[in-house]
Amino acid sequence: MGRMSIIKELLFKVKGSAPGKAIVLKTRSAGAQERETEHYQLHGIASGTTPDARGIEVSIGTAGRVIVATHNYNLEVEVEAGQTKIYSTTADGKTLKSLINLDINGNIDLNGDSDFAVAFNDLKSGFDALKSDHNTFLTHVHGPAGTPAVPPAIPSTASIDASKVDTVRLP
Repeated sequence: MGRMSIIKELLFKVKGSAPGKAIVLKTRSAGAQERETEHYQLHGIASGTTPDARGIEVSIGTAGRVIVATHNYNLEVEVEAGQTKIYSTTADGKTLKSLINLDINGNIDLNGDSDFAVAFNDLKSGFDALKSDHNTFLTHVHGPAGTPAVPPAIPSTASIDASKVDTVRLP
């Protein structure tokens, strides 16, 4: 059975006979009992739980207890059904510092959504074509003195439109 615990401190160390270092949380649970408990998290996500967050502490047989989930009441990070947000905070857990929003329309917003990300290779290809067209223009042939210069025969078709990634937006 699980119990609610208050997180007091975060450590990164070997706990007991574990094969390596892990996030270990100093917790206080009912009856003011204090213990060090390993923080089990989803694969690929390491979250530094902040002091005064709440955690669900679960017994795992005779091996002891682990924290399987935490919640920080200092911030209100609201989500819609189907949406996921990944964020970081200040060390005290009271101020949001960065936010990745995975919305229900397939967009990925990084600290806001006021600009767009680009695919560099497509942007470079468009830029190189523009540069080539420009260089061709610079080497155009002049007519006799006092007559206009002869422009390049083919207008530029350079475009960076393909470099726009609509689903990843930056501030």
